[in-house]
Amino acid sequence: MPSFTKEQLQKITADIFEAGGVPRDEAAIIAELLVASNLAGHDSHGVLRIPQYIGLIESGLIQPGAAMEIERESASHALINGNWGFGHVIAQKAMSLAIQKAKSSTISAISVYNCNHIGRIGSYPMKQQRRSGYPNLSFETIETARSSHHL
Repeated sequence: MPSFTKEQLQKITADIFEAGGVPRDEAAIIAELLVASNLAGHDSHGVLRIPQYIGLIESGLIQPGAAMEIERESASHALINGNWGFGHVIAQKAMSLAIQKAKSSTISAISVYNCNHIGRIGSYPMKQQRRSGYPNLSFETIETARSSHHL
């Protein structure tokens, strides 16, 4: 079996997504998070998802480059429409917004809908905790009408 470094696998993964029409910055985020899932021992949410995600792009169920829209917000909360973009990208942006709001309001709550599979949910709080020092709780629900293609 071939052996790859973390950096090599991230580059290969990002290159595949770019070839599939994913913007470079999004491809890098997705690659980082998929490889991190493998390294954390959660192979079910790692690079083995590449063919599935490429298939979802080809079928139109993932919209690479889709801009998330903040539909409602206050100093401590936001409701985000992900516009069926890559869940990894939207979740990371939503978590960053949550930290930003918590810094000014002590607490925050962010809700996201119309978002594809976000991968290993544990990646987001761990990454942001290291960067910001803020603890957080993350929850996920699945909309069954559209989510069956994620399982």
